[in-house]
Amino acid sequence: MRNFLKAFLVFLCWATLALLVQSRNFSYEDSPTPTNKNLTKEISEKKNQETSTPSEATKQVEKKASEASVITEKPAEVVKSGKIESQLTHFKFKHKFITNAAHTRVLFPQNFSYFKDSIFNFLNNNPSKEILIVGHYLPNEFLSNKISFGESRAIYIKNRLTKYGVNPNRLNIKDSVVNYTYDNDGFYAEGISIYYGNVSKEKKEMLDKFIVSKTIQNVFGRNTINPDKSLIAYTFELKSYLVNNPNKVVNIVGHTTKSRNPETSNSVGLQLATQLTNYFIENGIPKSNLKISSKGDTQPLEGYKSTNLKNKRIEILIN
Repeated sequence: MRNFLKAFLVFLCWATLALLVQSRNFSYEDSPTPTNKNLTKEISEKKNQETSTPSEATKQVEKKASEASVITEKPAEVVKSGKIESQLTHFKFKHKFITNAAHTRVLFPQNFSYFKDSIFNFLNNNPSKEILIVGHYLPNEFLSNKISFGESRAIYIKNRLTKYGVNPNRLNIKDSVVNYTYDNDGFYAEGISIYYGNVSKEKKEMLDKFIVSKTIQNVFGRNTINPDKSLIAYTFELKSYLVNNPNKVVNIVGHTTKSRNPETSNSVGLQLATQLTNYFIENGIPKSNLKISSKGDTQPLEGYKSTNLKNKRIEILIN
């Protein structure tokens, strides 16, 4: 029995090592991903016949993904998104998004994670722009729910960007059927295209609604704000909004969890509001537009007990 356990442990070690070697070339981000069962089985059987060392074809795909080019722009072109047709400019990164015939996840070399930061910074510095993510697919690539591989791949990239802190309301998706060929390992290095264009007047009105009413959570340190990407992006949007609406008042209202002393709760709420106000001022938002107050523990979130930590928050209301 002891010898069996030793042998089993050795087997697990070798299996783990093989998986690490096989996956080291690409960056995967955890997310439930729909798959085509037949394609998955076919490629799985093929990979079982290969060693754990990356094949030449796989290396070739990574070479394709990182072939020399610079982050630049292609001339504006017309891209249809639903019923809307507008002039969009194509982002061209140094690396490429890789898709696979077996599933709808999008793979990219580990050093290509910069694409999230690039898009995040671009939108922060260009408040009148939005992004279109186009996922490509073959005519026969559909999931059981009738969603195309292209749409699912575009959603995958949008989810990654949203998780990073990009405002999802400025990310649009579209699928595009293209005739292309996967390589021998089932990879294709042109599976996603990203464009940017101007936000329409109607879309801007919708985006403004999310600016004038906002809840901030999970960014509070002991005596200061620890801004996450989402708060950083919102600060850029708020600053731009006030440039166009200089007479608006930003009401910053602190809320906290239940305590035995109402005065303590009110004081904590006011401290939270003050922290956020100081952060806004440090980042160029005029102090004259900001007004702080506290509701203490008197307005817990619906569905949560007054002691729940989610009640520790700031609500922003602009009028």
